[in-house]
Amino acid sequence: MENQMQSALRAMSAWLADEHELGGPPAKIECAGEFDLHGYHYYIFKYKKNLLGKWLLGVCGGYETGETEHCGHVFSAMEAYDAKTALEKSIRMVEMIRAYWMQRAQEEQQKQQTAPPYESEEISPEQEQRKARSISILKEKGVPYIEHLPVIESAITPRTPQEIARRAIACLITVQVACDMSRGEDVKKSQEFFQQMLETYGVADELTPKEQMFFSGKPSNQDAVNMAWKYEAYWPLIWALGLVDSLEYPDQICDCDFAIEAVSSCGSFEELMESARPREISEILDEADLIFRYDWACVNARLHGREAPAGLDSGVVMERHWGLNWLIGKNSDNDEWDTVSTNT
Repeated sequence: MENQMQSALRAMSAWLADEHELGGPPAKIECAGEFDLHGYHYYIFKYKKNLLGKWLLGVCGGYETGETEHCGHVFSAMEAYDAKTALEKSIRMVEMIRAYWMQRAQEEQQKQQTAPPYESEEISPEQEQRKARSISILKEKGVPYIEHLPVIESAITPRTPQEIARRAIACLITVQVACDMSRGEDVKKSQEFFQQMLETYGVADELTPKEQMFFSGKPSNQDAVNMAWKYEAYWPLIWALGLVDSLEYPDQICDCDFAIEAVSSCGSFEELMESARPREISEILDEADLIFRYDWACVNARLHGREAPAGLDSGVVMERHWGLNWLIGKNSDNDEWDTVSTNT
């Protein structure tokens, strides 16, 4: 079991080091216990953000006997660690994560039973070629696929570069507020600073209802975590503007520092547009088709209780799918950023 515990320790440390959590490895981390739940094995961890800080509670697991690959149950609400309540709180966290993924799996299963939103009445040679290119990449990467997954619609209304840039900037700025909230920083100061950024780039009116909540409402910690993930939906937007060279294989989070610099290095909206080199709609459709198939593989794995295949990060895949579907979703059901569908 030592190998399994070390695997859990690495997974917990990597999760905490994410930009959306501590933003760096914990100063200290120790295994503080273990337990079994629903036929799986879990490890309780206590960790410190810095050496002088208090111990905080985390949990990682979902391991089968003797295995070192877990099913993605890793979480910390950054609550203080208390040996007397650690087991109870860890079980509660696992149940919460498990319920979330079960609900997601149920929703995806229901979606798969309905007609896919991508299906066209007639399939063009261009669509067939795009699908074939995607499947070739899936084979190369060792990602499962099904031949009968439909093609995506190609008769779309492209979004203008200005429209994409405004959405990207509003999203990025809101993500910064969410990250500050999740790190426990001064929320009022953060809101004031980033409200000014919205004004500087002229995108204050671009905020969606969910984004507005981070400037004038009371979002929960989970809301902040969810919003922080929008880094990954934002990434394909700046790629579409030519500010990112390529969309790499989605097995890890994007370069958050570069994501910020892509906008912050420009002093105004006009300067950003001058640096943009918008991509052809055919390139965007190629990536939209590919991510559609990556997401199917992730959802299919989750429905069968397995990890995402071939090293894919299911969270990154889903959010990139979100961003790309918005890019090709003008005047459709995916027109509004808050309600984009990632059906597979």
